[in-house]
This record gives sequence, structure tokens and C-alpha cells, in this order.
Amino acid sequence: MKKIAITGGIGVGKSFVSKIFNLEHGIPIFNTDKESRDILNRDFDVKISVAQAFGKDMYKGKINGFIYGDEIDAKKLADVVFNSPEKNEQLVDILKGPVTRSFFDMYYEEKYIKKTK
Repeated sequence: MKKIAITGGIGVGKSFVSKIFNLEHGIPIFNTDKESRDILNRDFDVKISVAQAFGKDMYKGKINGFIYGDEIDAKKLADVVFNSPEKNEQLVDILKGPVTRSFFDMYYEEKYIKKTK
């Protein structure tokens, strides 16, 4: 199976092109932006790493009394990482392993999203 990577800056149409591939041609897609957000919200080890690197207040709410909330404050995190190349690289370092594992899980287990809405 051929794999295609769609890259580019913010607002250039990566999501639009991905949807065309998926909806018009049935080509499975793996959206790293979406997967990164999901991992930030569900992976407890990532939550700990993010809280240690950027502060406990990066998460909203509480989980069973723990200091790490249940949902990332995406705006707060973006304000930090988009204003500091070092902090951005730190976030990439935290996420690249889990996102890569998730991609290979999808690829090898054929957990493709056949149609997105």
C-alpha cells in the first residue's frame, strides 16, 4: 500500500485535501493533529509529562482528585509553545513517540477511518 504525507503550514488546506482523499476516494487517513490532541487528553503518561514541562494548569478540571485535569487547555498550551521554539520542541518530543505508536497501531491493525464526517 502506498502512503502519502500531506505537509504544509497552518491554513494551507491539508485537512481539505485529506478529506477529498478520504471521502471521494476511500483512502484511509491518519490526522496527526487530531491524534495529538486525543493523546494529550487520554494518555496519563503524556499528561504527567506535559504538566511537568509546562505546568499543572495546562489541564482543566480534576481526575479523581489528581492534580492533572481531564482536558488540555489547548489555547494555553498553544500560547506557550507557539511563542517559544524550545517549548515547541519539548512538546514535539513528548508527543512524537505516542503519535508514532498510534499510527503504527492503525496501520498494522487496519483501524482506518474509512469515511470521516
